[in-house]
Amino acid sequence: MSRGELRVVTERELDAFREVHLSPAAILALIERHVRVLLRLPVGVGKTFAAVGLLLWPELYRRFDLVIYAAPAWNILREVIERIEAAGFLGCKVLEPRPTERCGDLDEEWRTYEERSCSTLAKKVLCEERCPHWGTCPWPGQLKDLDGVSLMLMTEQRIELLRNIVPLLMRRTGGLRVLVILDEARSLDADLELALSVDDLARFEETLARTNCRSGDWDAARFQWLGAIRALRRCDEEGFRGGEFGFPDELHRFAYFVQHAGWRLFGKAFRYVGYYLSLLASSRSEERWVNEGEFRFIGRPYLECHLLLLSAHVTAAYAGHRLGQGPVASPYEHVRFLHSGTRVLNLRNSVGADRHFFRNHQQILDTFAVLILRNVCEGRSTLLVSRKKTKRLCARYLEERLRGWGVDVRFVLGGYDELPSTPDPRVVPVIHYGILGVNDFTEYEAAYCLNSFYVNSRELNRAVQEFEPRAFRIELKIVHGKGRMRRAELASSGVSDEDRSWLAGVYLRKLEVDPAIQAVGRVRFLTKPREVVLFQMNDVERELGRCEDLRSLAALRRALGVPTAREIDDYLDGQRARAMMARGMTAEEVAAQLGVSRATVFRRLEAAESLRFPLRDSCRRFETPDALPSVPGGVA
Repeated sequence: MSRGELRVVTERELDAFREVHLSPAAILALIERHVRVLLRLPVGVGKTFAAVGLLLWPELYRRFDLVIYAAPAWNILREVIERIEAAGFLGCKVLEPRPTERCGDLDEEWRTYEERSCSTLAKKVLCEERCPHWGTCPWPGQLKDLDGVSLMLMTEQRIELLRNIVPLLMRRTGGLRVLVILDEARSLDADLELALSVDDLARFEETLARTNCRSGDWDAARFQWLGAIRALRRCDEEGFRGGEFGFPDELHRFAYFVQHAGWRLFGKAFRYVGYYLSLLASSRSEERWVNEGEFRFIGRPYLECHLLLLSAHVTAAYAGHRLGQGPVASPYEHVRFLHSGTRVLNLRNSVGADRHFFRNHQQILDTFAVLILRNVCEGRSTLLVSRKKTKRLCARYLEERLRGWGVDVRFVLGGYDELPSTPDPRVVPVIHYGILGVNDFTEYEAAYCLNSFYVNSRELNRAVQEFEPRAFRIELKIVHGKGRMRRAELASSGVSDEDRSWLAGVYLRKLEVDPAIQAVGRVRFLTKPREVVLFQMNDVERELGRCEDLRSLAALRRALGVPTAREIDDYLDGQRARAMMARGMTAEEVAAQLGVSRATVFRRLEAAESLRFPLRDSCRRFETPDALPSVPGGVA
């Protein structure tokens, strides 16, 4: 669908949209009709609120035996838990992380076992045999006795760490018809490439051969696994790609015995590769390859069930490719949300790129210093966004520039939990692209990107080509197309594209545009009136529906009606000159004091009188001799 066909929903239509499209009945109907559904909705529209409404709807549990809800972070999950508990919902279970603080001195040993995929063994030798909290700590047994559980709550990290957790929970709860809800769907961004080394396989095979277990089912499971491992170890790449390997999950019921035997035989060199082998059994043949003595393959989380994705920054094309399960229904793929009082401007100029920023940072930051000054004068709060490595440089320059104009502003680079509960225009947080798990800055009224966020061709290739065996990978590169906008294409001519450029374009926007919109999105500009400045050589209207595209810093200043930093310098110098001359100093004495010529003094006096300066009235508070610096402020 073209950009002209995008539908923009403002705050006037938002309540109606929620009522019609985000009701439990409407969402459940989409899930049952399409099986895999993406609700592409931005922060503030009500994704999580709608998800909780669905989780509390009795009809959901008449359709599904088990519902698994995964939140992107614990702060969000705790809010969901509070609402569910307040409603008195029964049959709910929360999967908690390991309580590392309670583990105390055992935590370091725990981490060693976890790194070798031997958590089952650690629960026995560390928790049961050595931990003083054994018997009172609920964590070791939280995956037992799940009969009657119809709703599992967890973070998405649990799915990334244990990619077979869905079938595991199905076995433990007895649920057959399952719905998984991924709130934000960040687990789709995880590295999916897995590796099995020849040495790990050899140790695992020997361990299985020498493990004793009295269960009658053990010998059958072991025999099948040993045969599959031996077949795998004999494979060349062609055999590995075309082989069918039977690694049934039944073996994991004996994980403790295998891990105990492996640790006894090989110590820390042992790795329980059983979970990886189970993922290999369900992997695609075209997504397997051999590289430097390792069997490598794409091991996606098991999500072959009804699936609901709730995300602002995942497209249907991206989700379908990451899931590897075909099309994903996205009914609101071409709906955008933007408050009618919000103004979004995109500075589409390359001076903000990493390789240009340092030598251009003064002229760039001068413009944003003027915007911050205006906001301070008008009582408006500001959030700044920068690349992580330039945060300190930006804060230092802006602080000095504003102090030169008689305004003290404190820039906060971390510890955001200590910010004032009500945003203060003179306290400006500076966050970096990609930051997670901090205050969402909902009440801040302006958000400005001080520089651009881009990836290089190497990062793009790593993301796009993860699914391709190394022998089939074709290098991609990032180029500037029409209007110097960034796009991806094949690095070599004479090779078949096969939609690689199209797919690279999908990933490029996910890697570059989404982090920028996520960062400024913390001020909720889509559902509240805000002023936002992006700094991207990309067409962000595709994500936002409406945006003012500007090509220079001068155009940005004109659009926002602010002067240059040099004009402010001249204006304030004119005020100084006027004050000095009012005290009886001659023009020559004023010129000597300011370090300029006599003619310049008169030009600045004239500028102070005639300048169309929107800050003049507000800045009069800075015109007292004590507040004004005694020398010209800042760099012109």
